[in-house]
Amino acid sequence: MRRGGRPTTLVVAAPLIALVTLACPRAAPRTGADAQSDSATAAEETKAPVMVSVENRNHLDVIVYAVQEGRGRERLGLVTSGAVGRFNLPRRTVVRGGDLYLIAHPVGTTENYTSDRVNPQPGQRVIWTLQQGMERSSIVVQ
Repeated sequence: MRRGGRPTTLVVAAPLIALVTLACPRAAPRTGADAQSDSATAAEETKAPVMVSVENRNHLDVIVYAVQEGRGRERLGLVTSGAVGRFNLPRRTVVRGGDLYLIAHPVGTTENYTSDRVNPQPGQRVIWTLQQGMERSSIVVQ
């Protein structure tokens, strides 16, 4: 039905579209400085490393490895007895995403101790505390 030569649908739909656009600001595309700021923030977040901190309370030095499903283990470094080692996870490990776990290999032994699985995101920190009895060790993601 037409009123004054204009379709009724347009008369009702135009104010409704304007109302929805104002009510949902995220639905409208971002332009200018806002769009650049958002993309810069997202890029910085994916570039942020994941730091792994290993506190070795064991009497043996340990070699620490990171392992991700479908990939081999990657050596992070050595942590001497009574010390704290800090390592950055390789970027390719963080970018692929998914769960990973850590392995502590006490130097001079044939044993390996594995952590629980964790899923750290860029910018987070993994803290693994190795106890004298390695089975009592704990891992936390912050």
